[in-house]
Amino acid sequence: MENSCKRLTLHVQGLDCPNEEKLLRKAFQGREGVRPLAFDLIQGRMTVEYDPARVQEEEIHGWIASTGMKTSRPQFNPPRSPYSGGVFGQGILRESPLLLVAAGLLLLSFGSWVSGTPEWITETVLAGVLVSSAWKLAPKVWMGFRALRFDMHVLMAIAVAGAIGLGEWSEAAIVAFLFALSQELEKFSIGRAQSAIESLIALSPATADVIRDSGIENHPVEDVLPGERILVRPGARIALDGKVMRGSSYVNEAPITGESVPVPKGEGSTVYAGSLNQDGSLEIQVDKRAHESTLARVIELVDNARTRRAPVEHLVDRFARVYTPAVIALAVVLALAPPLLGGLWPDWIYRAMALLLISCPCALVISTPVSLICALTSAARNGILIKGGAYLEETSRTRVVAFDKTGTLTSGRLRVAHVVALNGQPMEDVIRLAAAVEHHSQHPLARAVGAYAETSCRRGVPEARDFISFPGRGAMAEVEGRRILVGNHRFFHEKGFCSEEMHERMVLHEQDERIAVGVAADGIPLGAILIEDTVRPEAAACVRALKNLNISRVILLSGDNAGTARKIADDVGIEEVHAELLPQDKASLIEELARQEGHVLMAGDGVNDAPALAAATVGIAMGAIGADVALETAPVALMNDDLGKIPWLICHSRRTVRIIGWNIGLALGMKMFFVLMAILGWATLWMAILADMGTSLLVTFNGMRLLKGKTA
Repeated sequence: MENSCKRLTLHVQGLDCPNEEKLLRKAFQGREGVRPLAFDLIQGRMTVEYDPARVQEEEIHGWIASTGMKTSRPQFNPPRSPYSGGVFGQGILRESPLLLVAAGLLLLSFGSWVSGTPEWITETVLAGVLVSSAWKLAPKVWMGFRALRFDMHVLMAIAVAGAIGLGEWSEAAIVAFLFALSQELEKFSIGRAQSAIESLIALSPATADVIRDSGIENHPVEDVLPGERILVRPGARIALDGKVMRGSSYVNEAPITGESVPVPKGEGSTVYAGSLNQDGSLEIQVDKRAHESTLARVIELVDNARTRRAPVEHLVDRFARVYTPAVIALAVVLALAPPLLGGLWPDWIYRAMALLLISCPCALVISTPVSLICALTSAARNGILIKGGAYLEETSRTRVVAFDKTGTLTSGRLRVAHVVALNGQPMEDVIRLAAAVEHHSQHPLARAVGAYAETSCRRGVPEARDFISFPGRGAMAEVEGRRILVGNHRFFHEKGFCSEEMHERMVLHEQDERIAVGVAADGIPLGAILIEDTVRPEAAACVRALKNLNISRVILLSGDNAGTARKIADDVGIEEVHAELLPQDKASLIEELARQEGHVLMAGDGVNDAPALAAATVGIAMGAIGADVALETAPVALMNDDLGKIPWLICHSRRTVRIIGWNIGLALGMKMFFVLMAILGWATLWMAILADMGTSLLVTFNGMRLLKGKTA
């Protein structure tokens, strides 16, 4: 399909089982100009890609409607699931009151049977149980029969009809009631898992107090435009991203960064939607629409991550596609072969019906996505944005962790320690000419030079023209009629600008673990700017934690000289160091490590280290809060600069994979056990329903344990 194609995500009512997914895929099969991309069974969402020149959106809705399912557009602030809060009984009252009627009638039928009431009265009450239990499920049963697909609803209907045909009215009623109850319990458990993402959505207020000439007016956040000002009172949540124009306060940014320690904010500070203002009023100028805020982007990316399926999900799906028809075929053989060889028809038909009820693989199929949803949401709460279950699974297998130095292991808050002038050049000229060139760069070294020039240059910083960047080495531009080159020691040697005196000065300071930046004009060295950085306070603890997690190699990568890189590595406890690397060198090294070790995690700043991050099995961008590039490109993004979250992420990913393994093992084990029980005639129809319902609930609640991961 062409690049002009659009993507459309729809909420599909009734999409909660692999069989519905198959039905939708079949509805789109052979349709030109459109293809289904992803299905989220937990949220009941479907994403399609279509060519608007060939297919209208209304047609897509029509094709979905042909399956008997209804569609609607997902909302930024969607209504909460009826089961995402409160208790199960309240949800039943709202969603399926007839189920309570069925429960009452079932108890009444038991009482009538105990008291010896005539059989026809008991059977009439049981018929009432059947009707009230199956009333809400009947549309899905009809859809299944019409489409000739053997989903759980059709299999249940066959089993109930068979039980009635065998005269087992009580068993038919119990099966119908337990199945209806299991459907509501499954909605309840999945609603609780769904509430994890809803809790993120709830962090963003629905309205904001907008400051207008006429006074303060309360408006929906969707109506507030960039440039307008809002008032945030103490104790209120900030509704939109923006900049503080008046006031000061401490703001808790835990919803975005996972860091619970409040951050001081004053005039000029950037604040984010969803953050909690604590003790002062803030007047904020909005710089993003509600749907463009950092929190909205995080919610959207976490939401989208659920459709990027992990390899284990594809494996489970492939197994389920084989398992279900195989068990149905076995049920048919079980119903026909033994009676033809002399067995009793009612006995073997009953066993076949029990086997049919066990054939639906719902527990197996939901065992993985529920766990991944909870794991992804828990990570987001801790300020770690993961773009899909595949990256979480890959992180669990990490064997090597590589760190960029500047801005990752170090604070990145570089400062100029000293300026050396050569050839009779005034010291101020060295810094002002370098600052003119570096003004066009976003590198941390450039920012340090610019900051120093602002406070030390009385004549100001001149303009630079014809700027050229040499990544990993330096930059060049025309300043005041001269060609000014700013770069590292290696770059000066390459250009032939490094005089003997310049070389001696740079080597001397590099041995003191400082970063030396040379400055030259028209090929003549003017001097060197000596810059120093500080190690992050949590870096050494992070490296120790990684070694305790049995990470085989922890590596430092740097474009700086070997002396500076070695000093930082010694401070944090890293033995393996690779220095004086260009961006492409870092990427090549990461590729080689991936070939040697299999799974490499790389942490960097998300922009300068983009090639290396892309080459790693899993790339982690540091400090992505507010950084659109990092949010869009990095498979994993730390919303603040806390290195301690990397060991937490590895532990969290390993725990997620373990729980998924337990869920798959539990689902398969229970299925195989009851298949055997059904064949041997030891499983009743209601036991088969209980087994399916119980297993689905067990794997769901087991996966939800991931929501309660310890705070990083």
